[in-house]
Amino acid sequence: MSLTNKGQVDPSQFIDLLSTMHPLTQPCREEIAGIVKEEFYTKHQIICSPGQVVNRMWFIEKGAAMLYAYKDIDITPYHFWNEGDIMTDVSSFFRQEPAEGYIEILENSNLQSIDHPQIQSLSHKFPEIHLLNRSIAESYYAKAKKRAMDLLLLSPHERYEQLLSTSAFILQKTSMDYIAAYLGVSRKTLNRIRAKMNHR
Repeated sequence: MSLTNKGQVDPSQFIDLLSTMHPLTQPCREEIAGIVKEEFYTKHQIICSPGQVVNRMWFIEKGAAMLYAYKDIDITPYHFWNEGDIMTDVSSFFRQEPAEGYIEILENSNLQSIDHPQIQSLSHKFPEIHLLNRSIAESYYAKAKKRAMDLLLLSPHERYEQLLSTSAFILQKTSMDYIAAYLGVSRKTLNRIRAKMNHR
């Protein structure tokens, strides 16, 4: 990983995205702009492992990443992030408790970050930060709940179609084995679904 100096970072997209999750006052926006760092990672770099406390929240300026569990020899992704997304392990970051999964960079990536002590400091100065943190956490948990319900209620074919309509970037940025695991199907089943759709 390499870092740039704060003065070289343009955090406007990051701050604009945060503002869509909860309105931020101009003084708060300016304070955030002064603390954002830029980080560069290479493909397949792991930036979080189980047992580590995630101390940063990132904005993906360019690149992609996934959150996954590893058991025996099986990798099961359960969250993907693309350019323009806010990325962190929400439970570990906000509760400052050990993470349970891995965060792996899927391609050479430029990230912008704010660390947990900085968020804490901002929350003492700006009340809206508390509401912003809640909004970020609620958004993540809503997505996690929807994914759990989709695995229960949708057929494998429906889950794949939904992936195509909402997160097609995953198909370009990770392997079919990981996509099959994410959808809760075997690679053979995924191949059959794709072949059937290609012959429509």
